[in-house]
Amino acid sequence: MTGFNDEALNAMLEKLSADNEKADMALAKEVFNLALTYDVDFMVKSGVIKDGEFTDAYYDEDDAFDFIIDRISNAKPELDSDSVAEMLELYIEYHDAYMEEIGLLEWE
Repeated sequence: MTGFNDEALNAMLEKLSADNEKADMALAKEVFNLALTYDVDFMVKSGVIKDGEFTDAYYDEDDAFDFIIDRISNAKPELDSDSVAEMLELYIEYHDAYMEEIGLLEWE
C-alpha cells in the first residue's frame, strides 16, 4: 500500500540518519518496519482503511501509538520497551512527514 512500503521505510530511515547520526539504525529499521504493518492493521480496525482505500474516518494518533506499541511489544518482547517507545515516536513523526510529502496527508 502506498505510504506503507519499502519506499516509506527507506525515506524514514534516511531522515533519521540525517537527523541523528548516532541513532540505532538496526533498531529503527526493525521498529519502523513493524510499525508500518501494525499501523495499517490499526487503520483497518478503526475504519480509516476500508476495502484497501483510505476513508474519511478520524485517525487517532494516541490510539494508534497504543495499538502499535502493544503489537510490537508482543511480537518482540526482547526489545527494550523505552527504546521501542522512542523509536515509535520517531516513526510517527517521520511517517507523518513522509505522507504529507507524497500528498496523502493534510492537516486541517
